[in-house]
Amino acid sequence: MRKRLILALVLTALFLVLAATAAFAIEPNPLQIEQDHLILSPGPNGLEVQEVLSLNNPGNPGTGLLFPLPNGYTGLTVEGIAKEGYTANQQGIQFSQPLQPGQTQLILSYNLPQIGMSGALVKPTGFLTKTLLVVTTSDYDIQSPTLTAGETFPVNGVSYRQYTAANLNPGTDVIIGFSLSTQSGNQGSKLPAGYAVPGHPQTHIALFSSEPLAYTNPHVWAAYLFAMLALGLAAAVLWYRSRNRGKEEIPGPTFATLTPSADDDALFLRLKAKQDLLLQRLKSLDEDFETGQLAEEDYQATKNKYNQLLVKVKLELQQLLEA
Repeated sequence: MRKRLILALVLTALFLVLAATAAFAIEPNPLQIEQDHLILSPGPNGLEVQEVLSLNNPGNPGTGLLFPLPNGYTGLTVEGIAKEGYTANQQGIQFSQPLQPGQTQLILSYNLPQIGMSGALVKPTGFLTKTLLVVTTSDYDIQSPTLTAGETFPVNGVSYRQYTAANLNPGTDVIIGFSLSTQSGNQGSKLPAGYAVPGHPQTHIALFSSEPLAYTNPHVWAAYLFAMLALGLAAAVLWYRSRNRGKEEIPGPTFATLTPSADDDALFLRLKAKQDLLLQRLKSLDEDFETGQLAEEDYQATKNKYNQLLVKVKLELQQLLEA
């Protein structure tokens, strides 16, 4: 009887050890993404993507964790973490050093050359994502079973629209289809099949219907070409007269015309300073919340305000660099 009791106690202890080990083994990763701002800029050279991330680490060391990125990404740059703190591979970013406990702000920039002016982006989520915000210009329509269309807002005269999703589980693939909007003022209509105009061979119409000219007005291109020819003819006449007279010289470019505008440089520096200030304020805000100096309601409201400002600053910087 005593031996049976001892055996039962040993088996019970072994069962408890195995159960505890299994519970720790399947414990989900506590790392969460509080907010992921995804800024999409389609173009002929590919889809430019910027992600403004707010990570929340309750205490997991984070070493070896993988933050997935879309397949085929190139030209990755990361702000908010040292280069030795991560490695990039085909799947995304793998953290090689422990993450700081609490809130961390990251800004990722990369390009998807396989996606141009229209297509579909598959955005993987490796961690619980409380809020996903997708921003693009109003010239584009977004189709996604996961996202909900939100507000439209202007930045320097350019209209942007925001799409949202909430509480995305790890492993969720968010499919984001986008195309040029048929309601945009900058967008024409595609030439229909069988379109014919006297004097225009069908081979020319078929050629024009191919990308990237399919959604533009052929008469505008014709007017543009005639204008260029007229300007070229006028320049040739002026050059010929100047050469024959030998008196008038066309002034060459000066140093001032070859250098960037001082106003653009000053604006770029101001925007970079504003971006750094917002990131520093977000960091200070996280520290105040973690030490109990801020209520959660005030913390979330202020943090959302700073994140919205940060996205607008990134959009202004992008517009300045593309100008």
